Amino acid sequence: MSEMHNLLTVKETAKYLRIPLPTVYYLVQRGQLPAIQIGGRWRIKKNALDKDVLKEDKSGQP
Repeated sequence: MSEMHNLLTVKETAKYLRIPLPTVYYLVQRGQLPAIQIGGRWRIKKNALDKDVLKEDKSGQP
């Protein structure tokens, strides 16, 4: 997968994680979501999200 296809918009991330849009911005600003800013817009790295989701899933914590 190319690097650009590995990046999600904030809206796509909210849909993917099933959380509200403002929560995505909050998590990005706190550094809790792996994101980069391109042209003034945030992009979130999908592969890092997948790793974090899988890590939490294995621990059995909600």
